[in-house]
Amino acid sequence: YGINSWFNLKDCLGDLDNHIYPKSNLLNHPTVKISNAKDAINYFIKYLKTQIDRNIRELKLSLDLVEFIVSIPVSFDKIAKNNLKDCFVENNIKLDDYQFIEEPIGAVVNYLYENDVVFEGDKRIMVLDLGAGTFDVSIISLHNDLNLSSKLLSTCRDGMQGGDFLNKLIFKDLGFQSEIVNV
Repeated sequence: YGINSWFNLKDCLGDLDNHIYPKSNLLNHPTVKISNAKDAINYFIKYLKTQIDRNIRELKLSLDLVEFIVSIPVSFDKIAKNNLKDCFVENNIKLDDYQFIEEPIGAVVNYLYENDVVFEGDKRIMVLDLGAGTFDVSIISLHNDLNLSSKLLSTCRDGMQGGDFLNKLIFKDLGFQSEIVNV
């Protein structure tokens, strides 16, 4: 009931410091302080980085050879990207702007790679993304001469579809009032 529940981290990236959790038991904890969304994201990234480093060492690989790319929702604006990038940098993961890739472009690159798709010239691809709370449709333009380049041409979001909508339908079907359930 909100005591140690850190939620909507992705939705508040434009205003991390002001998205506070006043009921958090970790509000003033000496080692694991989580009082706002930025603290929660930083803790998660720190934990993630620790696990990645441990696995790389166990595999006897070099940490210097690891590059990070972050897949982000197409809806992230520049402020949200910069705030997220700051959280990664604060946890010793250096990212440049080109290392942030919108999810639909990541899906296209993965599709091309896994299916050995080769083409020359221009191509347009529509990506349908049924997410946790939305249904996104994106149109991507690809150009391949010597190097593949991509550009997100358009995106449309339907906030009435997706996982949250389905969760609310299930809650309603079970007799719960979906207004009081934060999913």
